Amino acid sequence: FPGQAGHLAMDEDGCLWIGSLGLSSYCDDIWTPHLEKGPYGSPPSVWSMVIAGGERWVGTAHNGLKRYMDGGWVTYDTSNSPILDDKIYALHLDQQNKLWIGTRSGLNIFDDGSWTHYDTSNSGLPDPFIRCFADDSTGSTWIGTKYGLACLTDSSWSSFTLANSILTSENISSIAIGQDNSKWIGTTYGGLYHIDNAGIWTAYNFADTPLPSDMISDIQIDNYGQIWIATQPMWATGEPVGGGVARFNGTDWTVWNTSNSDLQNNNVQSLCFGMNGEVWIGTEDVLSTL
Repeated sequence: FPGQAGHLAMDEDGCLWIGSLGLSSYCDDIWTPHLEKGPYGSPPSVWSMVIAGGERWVGTAHNGLKRYMDGGWVTYDTSNSPILDDKIYALHLDQQNKLWIGTRSGLNIFDDGSWTHYDTSNSGLPDPFIRCFADDSTGSTWIGTKYGLACLTDSSWSSFTLANSILTSENISSIAIGQDNSKWIGTTYGGLYHIDNAGIWTAYNFADTPLPSDMISDIQIDNYGQIWIATQPMWATGEPVGGGVARFNGTDWTVWNTSNSDLQNNNVQSLCFGMNGEVWIGTEDVLSTL
């Protein structure tokens, strides 16, 4: 295990991929590293990835975008492509097989060799620092930024910030689309939000609900429509408070943390569903299953 499991994904063969210091896969009890080491003897840190339909795209901390093809890794960076930044914070493959690439300088869309870019100067993005993406069932793409939430429908933009929503934090860390096409929005220090199909917002936070922290790392929705939330501890008076994994079915909450389960660390950064119904939980130093 390479260490911090910041990003998890399950491929079409049931193998688990782990983005950390480098990229590894775990299949049939065998660990396999996938990225070459850099000039300092270690592979690049992985901040985002797409593992789906045979595609292998990896966003790194400083080394641009990497794609596995023809038996090796191809790199797209600011020296050889129109990509906006070499720090890749978010990746998303949409329903048309277009790759959305989130950077701190805006977003690129890569479509079969063609590049498009959006930033605050040519779009409705509230901020150029892109953290996450999700597509809803109508084809709209939802985009989380450091200072607000955006939605692109065809060529029409809408955005949500402190000024026009109930958000108490504009730092959007995760987006998931429910089975009913409603939206679940995770934030850093602002808790969890739900937007129903009538556009009604509901807030869930540490103070008023069983949500174990207002620091949301990841949101995943299982085959039963239940919402799984990865959280990290909040820091109050120098001590960590809360964190762990929560599951919400719309009425009842279940929470797992180090005090009531075998979870080894409350700093949970990523979640992934296995093909046999298990839930993989990635923390800052341990990979667990539930």
